[in-house]
Amino acid sequence: MLLRRPTLYPIALAILLGGWLSGITISGKWGVFGEHWSMSVTMLFGSFVAGSTPAGGGSVAFPVFTKVLGVSPAEARTFSLMIQSVGMTMASLFIFSRRIRVYRAILVTAIPAGIVGHALGTVLVSLPYPYPRLLFTMVAAVFGVSLFLSHWVLRWHPVGIDDHFEFPGFSSRIHLAVLAALGGAVASTTGSGVDMLCFVSMIFCFGLHEKRAIPTSVVTMAAISCFGFALRGTTGRIEAPVWDYWLACVPIVAVGAPLGAWVAARLGRDALMSGLLVLIFADLVSTILLIPLGLAEIEFMLISALAAGLYLGALLRRRASRRRRQGFAETDAGRL
Repeated sequence: MLLRRPTLYPIALAILLGGWLSGITISGKWGVFGEHWSMSVTMLFGSFVAGSTPAGGGSVAFPVFTKVLGVSPAEARTFSLMIQSVGMTMASLFIFSRRIRVYRAILVTAIPAGIVGHALGTVLVSLPYPYPRLLFTMVAAVFGVSLFLSHWVLRWHPVGIDDHFEFPGFSSRIHLAVLAALGGAVASTTGSGVDMLCFVSMIFCFGLHEKRAIPTSVVTMAAISCFGFALRGTTGRIEAPVWDYWLACVPIVAVGAPLGAWVAARLGRDALMSGLLVLIFADLVSTILLIPLGLAEIEFMLISALAAGLYLGALLRRRASRRRRQGFAETDAGRL
């Protein structure tokens, strides 16, 4: 008998927790909670962010682990992928079970491209710390400014949440694939990124609705995280301490990320965007305060911000031009 959709998440949660309980009991690892309680507390917030925003749990775990808890960047990156493969996958099952709408056309393009980018990034990209984090922070900061301008200053409205979406042309599909591949490569060094870049594409390239774009980005990051976890597990790239970090956080994220998805589905656009801007601002402040910044790091941040600003500025200009053309067309139609 096929499972009914509403029971999908509860059954998956029961199976996951049952397996986790068996594993932690057999291995005698109950002490991980006392030893790594600070990581469990971090993921209380991180898992909620993972399910409710286009920034994966790694956007919280990576900076806190590296800047506050003294975990190496490599271990923090691997942990982010491993824990997101649990939390964001459970959030994706919750999204599916509750029929929360996503953009399927985006998923079909973004997930394969992100996987390719992640694989290439794992093999080829060796950008030393803290440059990957600085890149993510500056791109997110510029995106936050662009989001504020479009949402509160220009007051642009997205398409209807129930509107069907298809790519307007092959070039737009390639555009998304390139962004997803770049995001996958960034995720191979920081543990997150593809969800944010796909969200940028959905909002500024296609004018899609934020409340539907966020769960789409969650599902995308879940798939990339599972691939990254599997890739590192099969190639022996998982650092030994990370397994203990992971065990200490599994039950928390299995509930926290779906809770975030549930809350996001019930909030209005203004509340969702405000929460995202607060998260971006907190990441920027923590980066400036906690990462030692020399001349080379500051130059890298400025170049990253300039490149992201030029790109997002071009998208804003393109979207404004498209809106003007639509407005003229509607005016002409009214005159007829």
